[in-house]
Amino acid sequence: MGHMGMELNLLGEPEAELVELKGAIALYKEHRALLHSGDHYRLDTPDYINAMGVVAPDQSQALYSVAFTSGHAATLPARIYFAGLDPMAQYRLRLVWPQAWRSKSQPPIGPAIDLRNDTIFSGEALMTLGMQLPLTYPDSVLLFHLEAQG
Repeated sequence: MGHMGMELNLLGEPEAELVELKGAIALYKEHRALLHSGDHYRLDTPDYINAMGVVAPDQSQALYSVAFTSGHAATLPARIYFAGLDPMAQYRLRLVWPQAWRSKSQPPIGPAIDLRNDTIFSGEALMTLGMQLPLTYPDSVLLFHLEAQG
């Protein structure tokens, strides 16, 4: 979903940025095998969203990146329709990045689910019904990890 190079001088970064960077590197290392061996999918989205995913060859897990590249005039953000999943499998969906994400609106507009906790959906539902994205700021990226259950 991009390169993992750091194009900055780490010696000049504030401590808070270094902590966040450490978390990003740990997340990459955790999912490195999936990112390098999985099947890649580009999701069909409106112009202001760039979404793609990597699905394990056995469909046991997936990682999807949803990047909001600009603002939009719609009241609600779009739905995304995941691709490459096993329609018969049950997947635990979890927001894994950013670590301290908050909705743009309070109370949140969008999914009535807690994206940080275990929520189970069928692969078929995620691919055909999709998921209502939360309202977020432009230039934001959300990473969702899906893991087959059972």
